[in-house]
Amino acid sequence: MLANLVTGAVGIGAMGALIHPAVARELEAKKKQVLIILLNGGLSQFESFDPKPGTDTGGPFRSIPTSVPGTHFCELMPYTAKIAHKLAVVRSVYAEKVPGSHSAARDYVECGRPPQLGSFPLMGPVFSSLLDKSADLPGNIHIAPSRWGPRQDAAFLGPRHSSLVLSGGQPPLNAERPTLFTEASDAERYRLRNLADVRFSQRRRTAHTEAYNSSFDQAAQLIHRKELFDVTKESARDQDRYGRHDFGRHCLLARRLLAEGVTCVKVTHNNYDSHMENFNFHLEQLGESTSRLPLLSRISMNGACWTTRS
Repeated sequence: MLANLVTGAVGIGAMGALIHPAVARELEAKKKQVLIILLNGGLSQFESFDPKPGTDTGGPFRSIPTSVPGTHFCELMPYTAKIAHKLAVVRSVYAEKVPGSHSAARDYVECGRPPQLGSFPLMGPVFSSLLDKSADLPGNIHIAPSRWGPRQDAAFLGPRHSSLVLSGGQPPLNAERPTLFTEASDAERYRLRNLADVRFSQRRRTAHTEAYNSSFDQAAQLIHRKELFDVTKESARDQDRYGRHDFGRHCLLARRLLAEGVTCVKVTHNNYDSHMENFNFHLEQLGESTSRLPLLSRISMNGACWTTRS
């Protein structure tokens, strides 16, 4: 399995280094935000950041120069090549022990530890816990393909830092207040719930009640910010630049969320797994994602990009 990950705004080395108190304080002081782009399944390194033209396994595509002298990308990525000076490309990452499934390999890439070592938080929850957060927005939002549901990706960091999943890039369900309640009566319901919850928590506080309270509070906050999830409010020019396909809309939504102060946003593309017709596949897929990704050129990046075989 190939797994490819792009992160922007904060460079990532070993995840363990981020937990060091001095590093955590420095990150928080800089008020950094993080964009994670996960090409689930992984694009080929030969057809992207590490071309090998003229070799037995290099394929039919040429390499092209980038904005970094001496560094070449595949010709399928002309737009990304123009902003190579804003990227740090690591071509030496690999996994010695291959996990037993696609999902395990993906988690290995995202948390930096093989799954057999136990449950560890993914990058989104780590950044949510370390960086300064908006008071009225979740610190960790995952814009996922359709049919992706919530998951416990925060491990020991707790449910407060788990990803809020926007399946298919759609707003959270039931964000509209029921018409039978006025704003005043709804506020009274919320006040009464808080009183009952405090009384209950004093005697029966568990990880499950914490998870419920966290998700409830996030939902209550987002009800007042639901316009954030409407990318049609962006200009027609930007919608065309990003692309009218799902991945383009999801990247544009990520830009809106970051602009409003969300700490960490992850965008997942769910169709990078070329088991057949590899070259035709990359001609099509790179056309909609990494070769024309204005989001990367719009963000001041000091980031990292891996192509890793696991």
